[in-house]
Amino acid sequence: MTEELKKEQDPVDNERNETSSAVPFTEIKEVASKNIGQMLQDLQAFETAIEKEDIPEIYRIYNGRLHKELKETSNQNHEIDELLARKIHDSFVATFPFMIHADRISPTVHYYKIGEYYHERPTIGIDASVPEIFVIPAIDDEWRKFQRGNRDMLTAIEQQMDNLDAKAIAAQSEIQKLQEEIDRIKRSENELSESKGFFNRGKIDEELEALVQERKK
Repeated sequence: MTEELKKEQDPVDNERNETSSAVPFTEIKEVASKNIGQMLQDLQAFETAIEKEDIPEIYRIYNGRLHKELKETSNQNHEIDELLARKIHDSFVATFPFMIHADRISPTVHYYKIGEYYHERPTIGIDASVPEIFVIPAIDDEWRKFQRGNRDMLTAIEQQMDNLDAKAIAAQSEIQKLQEEIDRIKRSENELSESKGFFNRGKIDEELEALVQERKK
C-alpha cells in the first residue's frame, strides 16, 4: 500500500473510531435523568422520614442510599445528628430511668452516669451516628484491670486452699496412724490386765507401766 493511500484512509478510520466509541447524547441524558430522579425520590423519602421522626427509616436512608452531597447539605448544621441524638436519648432514659445525662462530647456522642454508681462518673456512652451504646473506654479499661486483679487474687487464694487441703489430708493421715497406735497399745493393756494373776502380777505391772508410758509419748 502506497504512502498516499494510507494518508487518505487514516482520516476516515479515525472518524469511524471516534463515532463508534462516542456514547450517544440521548443515552447520557437518560442516565442523568434516572440518577436525578432517584436522588429526588431519596430526598423526598428522607424528608418524609424526618417529618414523621421515623428513626429506623432515617438511619436506613441516611446511611444507605442517600447521595453524599445530599447528606452533607441536609446535615450541614448537624440537624440530623441532633434529631437522632435527641430521639435516642428520650428512648434511652425512658427505658433506663436511673441513667443521668452527664456530658455532650459531640453532636452525636453523649455520656451518661449510672445514677450514683461508680463514683458518680460518666460510665456509658451513646453514639447516635451508628447508633451504639458502649462503656466509656477509660472505664472499660479500669474494669478489665480490676477483673484481671481479681482473677490473680482468686488464683492465689485457690492455691492457698489447695495447700491447706494437702496439709489437712497429711495431718489427717498422721492422726489416723497415731490413733491406730493408741488403739494397739490399749488392746495390749487390756490383754495384760486380763491375764494378770497372783504370781505374775509384778511382771505384768511393769509391762503395763511401760505401755502407759508409751501411750503418753
